[in-house]
Amino acid sequence: MEGLKESMDAAIDEMRQRENLRETSIQLSRRITRLSKMVIHSTHLGEPCDDRVDEMIGMVRELTSLGSVSETGPAPDALGEYAEAMILRDIVSHGRVPGHSALGIPAGPWLLGLADSEGELRRMITGYLMNGDIQSARMMFTKMEIVHDTVMMLDIPDAVLSMRRKQDIARGLMDKTRSELLMAKIMDVQ
Repeated sequence: MEGLKESMDAAIDEMRQRENLRETSIQLSRRITRLSKMVIHSTHLGEPCDDRVDEMIGMVRELTSLGSVSETGPAPDALGEYAEAMILRDIVSHGRVPGHSALGIPAGPWLLGLADSEGELRRMITGYLMNGDIQSARMMFTKMEIVHDTVMMLDIPDAVLSMRRKQDIARGLMDKTRSELLMAKIMDVQ
């Protein structure tokens, strides 16, 4: 039949291009996730991680330049991990939260990363408490509270972004952290 072979060849080429983009997206997503974990770990230890951050930013730019393929599969999760790492790093280092535009990512992964950053802030607080540094724990708790209050104000349907589950988890983390700080204060007074 006339035109079938040419049409089939063009369709196969397009599918191969999509497959290549998908594979690139998966590889970048894995690397971004690994680097995010390293940045979070370095932040907890108070170690410099600028080289990892620079590498991660370059990969995020590459991933988001892939277009719609960066909105499916593991890419949104990787971008959320990136947001979590960068938010934690900036809260600890500079007392600020970078927005999604500043991070060069869509709002959805940024919001999920913001919610997840509460867990990392809690880890920092418990670390301070374990070392007997109640003052630092209280200061970090104040930052955690600000993030928490912001996250809890979100009212986004689950069909748009699965935020409700993150909010439920954050509420539990906040309650546990508040209780632990109260116990530390009571023990400090005695």
